[in-house]
Amino acid sequence: AEYLRSLLALDGVKAIYTPIEALTMDENGVYDEQGRRIGVLFRIYPLEWFAEDTAADTGEPLGPILFDLVLRQRVALLNPPSAFLWQSKAVQA
Repeated sequence: AEYLRSLLALDGVKAIYTPIEALTMDENGVYDEQGRRIGVLFRIYPLEWFAEDTAADTGEPLGPILFDLVLRQRVALLNPPSAFLWQSKAVQA
């Protein structure tokens, strides 16, 4: 992720690396550790794991919040090309 961020920076794109454990979210968006709203997440974390994640402090399910944000276009998920390969059961076999 950091390597891809550095490539984007070469083209003048403002991209910030934030580890997943530093992300926060509410019904209005996903935020980095400085509270800046994130518009695009480069997703290397499986959606199945997002669906079952809970907030460390409250235990609140985070998957439904994230998926609602995506549906309302408050955040976009960018899948790595490898995700298409590894999601296929035929390739895994």
